Amino acid sequence: MGINRGKTETDFPELTVDVGDAGLIYVSASNRVGIGVSDPAAELEVMATSTQLMLSYDSDSFATFGVADASHLTISTAETGNLILDAAGDIELNADGADIVFKDATHQLAKFTAGSATLVMGSGVAEDTMVLFDGNAQDFRIGLDDGTAQAGRVYLWLQTTNFTDTTPPVIRARLHWHELSKG
Repeated sequence: MGINRGKTETDFPELTVDVGDAGLIYVSASNRVGIGVSDPAAELEVMATSTQLMLSYDSDSFATFGVADASHLTISTAETGNLILDAAGDIELNADGADIVFKDATHQLAKFTAGSATLVMGSGVAEDTMVLFDGNAQDFRIGLDDGTAQAGRVYLWLQTTNFTDTTPPVIRARLHWHELSKG
């Protein structure tokens, strides 16, 4: 292990921490810090092919940041940690011309389609899909029953209590459609 400063006393201070032939930490003449990179392009640059940053509360509670090839960024939490965005201003999701997709593991919950004002609910597989407007005294729901028992039914309902299978809504409308045979 070695600590090296600039080449001569007249050089602006540079610092390198080495283990064997592999440099670990670099401080450039412009006071930029590189970890795993000898020419940092920002005030702090960390280069690795695995997790680049880990923020820890204790040994079990932490979050990690990792960048893979093609600039894919993954932010992960440990245990059952939530990801909370607490901004004093707006929170903007800008996919720069690509879709914005919400998933639970690999299951698509919703997608905003690029280039249009289209919100896609569900993933195209047989499932029930619903939008809920959860109010204080009334709820409004619109849903699609795509299951096997009552497939192809669209439901609209307004209710004054929390919805359960045993509590009927105040207003409920069912819209049915049938495929017409061509010929």
